[in-house]
Amino acid sequence: MVNLKALYPELVVKGEESDESTSKVESAVKPEELTADVLDFIKTQKMMEKQKERLPFIADLHAKDIYTEDEIASAPFETFNTKGAVVWIDPLDGTSDYCRGNVGAVTVLIGLTINDKSRAGVVHMPFSALPDKSQGRTLFGTGEHGMYSVQYTADMQTKDMVARVAEYSAPYDKKMEADHEIRVAVSSNRPAPKEMMDSIAPSVGIGLGGCGNKCKALLLDEADAYITSGLSYWDVCACEPLVRARGGFITLGNGEKLSYPLGQHHVDGLNAS
Repeated sequence: MVNLKALYPELVVKGEESDESTSKVESAVKPEELTADVLDFIKTQKMMEKQKERLPFIADLHAKDIYTEDEIASAPFETFNTKGAVVWIDPLDGTSDYCRGNVGAVTVLIGLTINDKSRAGVVHMPFSALPDKSQGRTLFGTGEHGMYSVQYTADMQTKDMVARVAEYSAPYDKKMEADHEIRVAVSSNRPAPKEMMDSIAPSVGIGLGGCGNKCKALLLDEADAYITSGLSYWDVCACEPLVRARGGFITLGNGEKLSYPLGQHHVDGLNAS
């Protein structure tokens, strides 16, 4: 939050933790450490070239009324205005899993909304579920430019960070056999809504901790859908643009699209696929 405010003093930033609880917490990365190399890690020109490459995909989403121009734009852009923008942050999603030692379920979630619509997201996984828990990963992207992934380890220096090459993830391949058993990411500590699971049979529930971790399973093709009874904005805002980037969608239980108005922070009955 400190660094976002340093870069964009007028930007509205909302986090799961209260302002009072974080006011005296020092940032691990100081604003002065955000050098030109760091800020230029994501190249504007390359993102614009990728958006142009994705125009047929974006046009198809528009033609099918899956997304509108103000959700995934076909027009290029290269500047950012804080007017109407809000950043929603969950600095430690999967807290209970972290306390139990299930650190592979932990994520850091950063989502950007503009005029109440989610537009960009970062899902950072500081730990791996593998035996070597030092290996992490970061997913980031937008509906326009696609989703990207970079590897992460806690001992990385700045020079190592900026030297990484982001790997692009193409949109989902939607083709499935008629008898395909749909993999549904659900909570590891409470059952999925039976009526919803029954409605998409044949299906199998995959119990996972943490909202960001379940979304990660969806984004990395480890699950086909994600169902939950409700989430806060900072849980889902970071994930929605990445799901869009891959051609999926997130809705409320009644099929309505999400919005993120200030003054609220919770959505009920969420479906993602």
